[in-house]
Amino acid sequence: MVDGLSQWHAAGARVELMGERVFYRDSNPDGAEGLPSLLLLHGFPTASWDWRFVWSALGRHYRLIAPDFPGFGFSAKPVRAYTIQGQADVAAALLDRLGIQRATVLAHDYGDSVAQELLARAASGIGASPALDAVCFLNGGLFPEAQRPLRIQQVLAGPAGPWLVHLVDKRRAMASLRSVFGEGTRPSEGDLESYWTLLTRERGLRIVPAILGYLAQRREYRERWVNGLAVADVPLRFVVGMRDPVSGAPMASRYRELVARADVIEIESVGHYPQCESPDAVIDAMLAFAPGAAV
Repeated sequence: MVDGLSQWHAAGARVELMGERVFYRDSNPDGAEGLPSLLLLHGFPTASWDWRFVWSALGRHYRLIAPDFPGFGFSAKPVRAYTIQGQADVAAALLDRLGIQRATVLAHDYGDSVAQELLARAASGIGASPALDAVCFLNGGLFPEAQRPLRIQQVLAGPAGPWLVHLVDKRRAMASLRSVFGEGTRPSEGDLESYWTLLTRERGLRIVPAILGYLAQRREYRERWVNGLAVADVPLRFVVGMRDPVSGAPMASRYRELVARADVIEIESVGHYPQCESPDAVIDAMLAFAPGAAV
């Protein structure tokens, strides 16, 4: 395992939630400093390690809680159906286990949909959810009509996905991942090695088609999740890398069309992973926005 990833893993913990082993990082496990809580929700196909570049700076202002969703990273990867609702249950259960009743959320990609589900629950009062103070979204498919999934995602999400996934190798997978970064901010070979390690732990490739069911779920639950944005009674912000071919400029435009008093921060030079490509900009945007941050 690459050194940085090994250190991330060693600093984490595991907990049994809803019958599955979930890995997570907690920046202040004893909770003694009294900091407000920030729940960090990662994207596909990576893991909580995505937050490594913003961890120290945000950890001075918040107690950071960053799970690897089941099916990802260092968490368990059983062969089963995966749903956004199920991942929201896991996130809520983790906070409950840690004794955290309220939190701000910073979400990316797949995690954006989980955050939308938590907002929808907060609006309806139905379903497990912490009290939310604010939600900051990074690049992700908030509106499926504005999303442009990669070809490899579309193929593996289709009916032949369970068979074709066995043809995916490191070169193809990492070339696809690399393509969503900005031209001048692409990951190093070492980072790509770590991403591949996270993806393939516990034979993780075999469940990628099941996880990619979230693309169809975004279409199926679009009204619920978009309505969660429309009726949210907490501050929302969208921080978007504009060079992202999947959910960049068109997603920012759609957000402005559909979200009242849209708060959008554009980062012109980066792609799909602004927390990795321009961490200082994400840190500044987060701290200037979220109420309750310790300063």
